[in-house]
Amino acid sequence: MPDKNPKMSGNSLAQEYSCLEAQLGFSRDEIRTLILQGIQATWLPEDSNRQLIESFRDDPAWQE
Repeated sequence: MPDKNPKMSGNSLAQEYSCLEAQLGFSRDEIRTLILQGIQATWLPEDSNRQLIESFRDDPAWQE
């Protein structure tokens, strides 16, 4: 069955973030802010939301 949205197939979230930086001029701090805002906007229970935010902030991949 063909993909119904070919412009979105084969992309990863990491590729999308890389595009924000390379093609649209977003800084890594701006991308981090977008990700954190996305986490905060979820409908997770407050404890789960807080744990996810802490996990994100503590991940060495996001440290510069």
